[in-house]
Amino acid sequence: MPAKATDSFQFVSGGDCDVNPHAIANNILAARQDPMFAMIGGDLGYDDGKKVDKSLAFVRNYSQHMIDSKGRLIPMVVCIGNHEVNGGYGKTRKEAPFYFALHDGLYAERSFATLDFGDYLSLVLLDTGHVAPIDGEQTDWLEKSLAERTDRTHLFAVNHVPAYPSHRKAESTGEKEGTGALNRKHWAPLFERYNVNAVFEHHDHTFKRTHPLKDGLANSNGILYLGDGSWGKIRAPQSPAERPYLAATSESYHLTLHRLDGAECFHMALEEGGRVIDICSTRKRPRMVVGRSG
Repeated sequence: MPAKATDSFQFVSGGDCDVNPHAIANNILAARQDPMFAMIGGDLGYDDGKKVDKSLAFVRNYSQHMIDSKGRLIPMVVCIGNHEVNGGYGKTRKEAPFYFALHDGLYAERSFATLDFGDYLSLVLLDTGHVAPIDGEQTDWLEKSLAERTDRTHLFAVNHVPAYPSHRKAESTGEKEGTGALNRKHWAPLFERYNVNAVFEHHDHTFKRTHPLKDGLANSNGILYLGDGSWGKIRAPQSPAERPYLAATSESYHLTLHRLDGAECFHMALEEGGRVIDICSTRKRPRMVVGRSG
């Protein structure tokens, strides 16, 4: 990565990969973009903390296909998802042995971390309750980490379970909390307070782009949430008419290409065949979000 963002560059993101032909197709598509790195937001090979064959297959697929035009293996940045953990939620590091064996360099002390690139880009990588609870220590750490990075031109948060789901229900059912309830309660206010450029979410296996959101409602000064993890898994999303916080959705295997150009970042969602399904841009202070879907 450059010490200073004097030239434009790009990275890709996605999640919920598995080891199937769709995942391989998106690996190949991602590599063709010549990204500086790939941000995988949880549920890598679907090893569930106990299937070593799935963990190794994911690494083999990645190492075979994620090669850029200069022959470089594209670096991988990850955060944890439920399918890294035997039991999914509320477990310990011991229940995610393959994940931490590979990625312990970044997560030696905690299952959440920050990754800074010079003074122009920061990724805040979160654990949506798989090894670390969302509230308490992690929320305190998140506030401190965001407060220390308010001067970053590009500040992105990455988590697995979405605050604003596109397939699962956000509403509570009986005693069961809706998907992303704790994110919305504890993290979304911090994203808004500290002016995060965008949040990358996964888990629901769709393409989605929300409106810029503040207090859960569309607001031009709000936060953009992009997702929802369909690198190799797919579901039918709810429509924007059914979920007013959604601006665009698609039942597509996809990844997102993020191109940083000065103070602006362009986010281009690509289907596995390469078709552009959505383009939007984010910019900090004042925030501007312009989107179109195709």
